[in-house]
Amino acid sequence: MKHKFAFILAALTLLSTAACDGPHFEDQPEPPVIEEPNEEVELTDISSEYILEVSSEIIKAGEELTATIKSDADREITVAWESSDHKILSVVDGVFTGTGKGFATISAKISAEGCKEFELTRTVEVKPEDYTLALIDNFVLITDYSSNDPIQSEILSYIVGGGRILISAAANEDYTMKKRNSKFEEQPFEILVGETNREESIGAGSDLGEDEFSIKAVNTENGMKLLINASDAYSMNFAFETLVDNLIKTEEGAFVPSDMDIRSTSLIPKGTYDNMIESENVWVVRDPCVVYDGEKYYMYGTGLASGLGYGCVTSDDLKTWSEPFNVYTFPEEIGAQGDCWAPECHYYNGNYYLFATYRGSNGLRGCSIFKSETPAGPFEIITDGHITSSEWHAIDATLYVDENGDPWIVYVREWVSAPNETGTFEVARLSDDLTEIISEPIEIFNAKAPYWSDSRVTDGCWVYKMKSTGSLIMLWSSFDVDGYNVGMARSESGNILGPWEQITTRLYSYQYSQTYDGGHASIFTNKDGQMMISFHGPNSSTETVREHAFFLPIEEDPVNDMLVPKK
Repeated sequence: MKHKFAFILAALTLLSTAACDGPHFEDQPEPPVIEEPNEEVELTDISSEYILEVSSEIIKAGEELTATIKSDADREITVAWESSDHKILSVVDGVFTGTGKGFATISAKISAEGCKEFELTRTVEVKPEDYTLALIDNFVLITDYSSNDPIQSEILSYIVGGGRILISAAANEDYTMKKRNSKFEEQPFEILVGETNREESIGAGSDLGEDEFSIKAVNTENGMKLLINASDAYSMNFAFETLVDNLIKTEEGAFVPSDMDIRSTSLIPKGTYDNMIESENVWVVRDPCVVYDGEKYYMYGTGLASGLGYGCVTSDDLKTWSEPFNVYTFPEEIGAQGDCWAPECHYYNGNYYLFATYRGSNGLRGCSIFKSETPAGPFEIITDGHITSSEWHAIDATLYVDENGDPWIVYVREWVSAPNETGTFEVARLSDDLTEIISEPIEIFNAKAPYWSDSRVTDGCWVYKMKSTGSLIMLWSSFDVDGYNVGMARSESGNILGPWEQITTRLYSYQYSQTYDGGHASIFTNKDGQMMISFHGPNSSTETVREHAFFLPIEEDPVNDMLVPKK
């Protein structure tokens, strides 16, 4: 039995060995499937075939608006609706409802089979449910300020003068004070200034610090009251300017929000203009323009030339200047008759160019362009006489070079020959060599555009590209109730063609500096790399003070998207 078991075990061992030594097949991976490459399907761009329309660009809180995609194309599309801020404008199943106040953007993301996805947007404004029409030509001004207090008297003087004009200019002229609910109902509207004895205003603004102001709207049984307080006349100016900035402007007029409650400080602190530099020995110069070439400053301006032409002075420190010398003198054949005004010097493509005004043989003022290899000249005229129209007066031209390197000319159509005797600014494309205008001029705004304008004059334009925001800022001058000043306009698109809006705060005015009025500014960089403006002030010489050049350090304010004096 034992031998039999050993035989069986040996047999099994032999079979096992044979099995191990025989052919062995492991599991092999499946060979990869090689797919034929698919040809890329080119998607169609259909974005130009569709537009986004809204039932209204302005609604009140609680109101709804409808948004619609319009097209002549016969195509099935899918639309995904969205709002940029649901606290202002909510959206549910494609229905938009005003939920707050401010601006919000409606977006429609559109897709279709075989087409590229794209997005259409529209911006709408949501206004509060209740606001008061603020045409303040007829407002009731109540104040308990005593004329025996010099500070209070100064504030009162500003309010009944410049402040009244400032606010009424911001509203339409054909409206009276009304309250807006479901319909317009006439009601008295009062502006209470200072701590009056009126119950609703006692204590308002009593704890204001230096440079501070407050604005508060209060609804009472007798109508809406607007409480305005400030620590001094300087701050009161910014209180009124802030009020203007916060008015709700519609086709019906300008409105004060019923929930207005603002406490702030002056945008430009007192003392800011104390660091201005004054030219010490060059008097009776207007429209100054400064260039620094790495070694010295060159200042061009009206009144520096002898005879018919354009003059210049030089300096090492912006204070003491050389004797004037001519950089261009008109030959007889050009037929210049006078008014050799506002020579601006620009460095462009390796040369220096003067953009300047003169009165031609036809009796009209116009703008021409002159060229030189050095800032000291001599310059030669490169345009065929005036580059602007021969049918009306044009003055104060400037150069702007856009991000593509294309040159543009901006100039004034002078009020004396403009429609409605209101000066305008026009812009046109220049040839690359600056010898001619190659596009139709386009008007971008007129002298009545800003709230502060008390004149038909447009003067002294200069265009600056904001590094921080990409907006274009245009400096320009006109007159407010206190005289000549430097205003600002903004093109948020960064395009010279606009649209342009006026900035409430100015870069320089008598109301801010409390020294002289002044204007016609241009921008330059000093030897330390500091951005500066040059301008002249006062605008008219007196027995004690003659017109001369001022130089003010400035900087970008990216929060408010504008230029401000350097603090």
